[in-house]
Amino acid sequence: MTISLPLRRTVCALGAAVALTLAPTAVDALASSPVGRSVNGHAGRDHIVGTNHADHIQARAGRDTVKARGGADDINGGGGPDKLTGDGGNDRVMTGAGNDVADGGTGDDEVIGQNGDDFLNGAGGHDHVSGGAGNDTVYGGDDKDELDGGDGDDVIDAGDGDDQITGDEGNDLIYPGPGADLVYAEEGESNHIVVADDGVQDDIWCVRKDMIGTSSGLVTYVGSRDRTDSLHGCRVEVVSRATARALGL
Repeated sequence: MTISLPLRRTVCALGAAVALTLAPTAVDALASSPVGRSVNGHAGRDHIVGTNHADHIQARAGRDTVKARGGADDINGGGGPDKLTGDGGNDRVMTGAGNDVADGGTGDDEVIGQNGDDFLNGAGGHDHVSGGAGNDTVYGGDDKDELDGGDGDDVIDAGDGDDQITGDEGNDLIYPGPGADLVYAEEGESNHIVVADDGVQDDIWCVRKDMIGTSSGLVTYVGSRDRTDSLHGCRVEVVSRATARALGL
């Protein structure tokens, strides 16, 4: 079943099947059942709560809030600054146009940023988090994650676990965090700052996508010279932790 919401509406797909009369329009909301639901929001400000099963939620335009609850859910924020939460289950959470907040919740999630300056959090589980266009903040959370800042000047914090991090285009600030991490710093015109002071060995690779021409990019490495990190193919400037703190890193 598909639920379409006019203007600002609240849908909670829990409990028995009910008919919600929400002025100025009546909306039939089918409640909890053995299967998930397909919910379409409307232009305007929607608040959508899913079931404990696999739901498909399309928030559309407007400042929306989505809480998918349990199940392997598929969430699309649409236009507007949205707050999207996958909760339990292996979810796919995609933002839209606007500056959005997306949280995968527990489970092995895929969190995808689009246009806008997004705040993206994989949270628990083995997550794949990608920033897309815009100046994004990307968190991996616990466990072994794959993180990609996408275009723009991003902040990437891998959190715990042995993570794979890609800086991509733009001037990125990368915190590998605890764990033996693999960091790919996109070269070219990009300048990346890698703050690595957790005492665990990280591998940092500088790569070019087009593999043509020379690179003017620079990796600023924040850490101790006697660390066990490996830097491959990088034009590197090493900065002490004390100097980094003075710079506000």
